[in-house]
Amino acid sequence: MKYAIIDTAAGRAKGINPAHHLLFADDSKMMVNENELRLVSQDIDEAARAMGGEVITHEQAITKLKILRK
Repeated sequence: MKYAIIDTAAGRAKGINPAHHLLFADDSKMMVNENELRLVSQDIDEAARAMGGEVITHEQAITKLKILRK
């Protein structure tokens, strides 16, 4: 599974509800999975970029959450 950490406001504008996602401490970023990215675009890299993020692996997602959710 692939993930992306995107701007919360950009995700909300594309119809992704932040209430259903992991948010960073300041609520500025949220994590979404590849299935949610495909709701924005079939090209998940393009979808992530459109919402201020980039596609990352599961391991990268866990590491970023540990650092950024403090």
